[in-house]
Amino acid sequence: MQRQKNNKVEIIWGIRHLYEVQRYLIQLCLTGKLQAESQEMKKVISKITNQAGEDFNNKIADWFEQDSTLIVHRKVEKIGEIKIEEEKGKLLGDIDVLVADPGNLSIKIIECKNFSMARAPHKMKNELDNLFIGKGKGKSRKKPAIEHHQERVKWVNNHLQKVLTWLSLDPNLNWKVEAIIVTDEELSTPHLKSSPIPVISWVELCQTR
Repeated sequence: MQRQKNNKVEIIWGIRHLYEVQRYLIQLCLTGKLQAESQEMKKVISKITNQAGEDFNNKIADWFEQDSTLIVHRKVEKIGEIKIEEEKGKLLGDIDVLVADPGNLSIKIIECKNFSMARAPHKMKNELDNLFIGKGKGKSRKKPAIEHHQERVKWVNNHLQKVLTWLSLDPNLNWKVEAIIVTDEELSTPHLKSSPIPVISWVELCQTR
């Protein structure tokens, strides 16, 4: 703590302050909020944020697996030997969670978004822009995550018979493919109004059962 006394600036501190700073620093690291400068520390923060995303993916998959009638797959990169790609060598990325529901003849393609590492307003804005808007223009434009997800859903529709065969399901029935984005917390953003894909929070997902 800083204070002014007798025209002098004094710094007041104690052992407890050092203890709290240590805890705060650890918290910044574990939540991925530390503004790292060194490459080594950036790698550590990146590993932490990636692990948080993977943990959230598994949380969603675990929830669906509680229903024994569903078929659940995580981080699907290919169907059998067929890679999920727009064209040869242009991968569309993996499907976070794929859920087949034989009772309703539906296949859910789920994108999981964990915003817990982006609590600061500017970071949250960046994450939302990455999800709904993308970056740049023209040929250098980086597609938003929601557009990538639409492309994966389109791929599944175009290869539906192969997907169903891979899942050991009857491809002759009238199956439908559904796209969903699940976030770790409820979002309040105008982007949701025009979103081509339903966006629901973890809490809202749990209320559907």
